[in-house]
Amino acid sequence: MIWNKQEVLKNNYISENEFDDNLSELKENYEIKSLYEPYYCFYFWLRRKGNKILFLEATTPFIDDNITTMIMDANGQVLLYHTWYARSYGSNDRHTKRINKIFELLEFENKVTSESIIFKHRTFFIIKRVRKLYQRIRMRIQIIRNIEYS
Repeated sequence: MIWNKQEVLKNNYISENEFDDNLSELKENYEIKSLYEPYYCFYFWLRRKGNKILFLEATTPFIDDNITTMIMDANGQVLLYHTWYARSYGSNDRHTKRINKIFELLEFENKVTSESIIFKHRTFFIIKRVRKLYQRIRMRIQIIRNIEYS
C-alpha cells in the first residue's frame, strides 16, 4: 500500500548521524556511508517513513566457507543461508561447489526433479558500473563546490 518507486529511488543517500544503530557488535568492518548495493535506497526509504526494521542474528558458521551467512529468525531457528555470489553459480567453479555444499544441508518437503532455474539480470554489471561512475562524478562535483565556497 505504501510502495512508491520514485520515492524509494530518491532515498539513495546517507545523512550524517541519521540513524542511531549500535554497530559495535559487528564482527566485520562495515562502511556506514556505503551506497554499494542497489537495494539500500529501499531500506533507507522504509526507515525514513518510520517503519521498523527487524535486525536478525547472522553468523558465518562454516569453517571452510567464510562467505555464506546463516540467518536466524526471531526464535533463534535457522531461517536461511545467504550464499552470496549466487549470480556466479554455474559459471564460477569455486562458488558453485561452495553453494552445492549448502544445498546438501537442506531438506525440502517437495523434492523437485526438474532442473534448477537461475535468474540473471543481463545488464547487472553495466548498471552497477554506471551507478558507481555517477556516484564518483557527483562526489567530485561536491568536492569542487565545497572548495569554491571555502
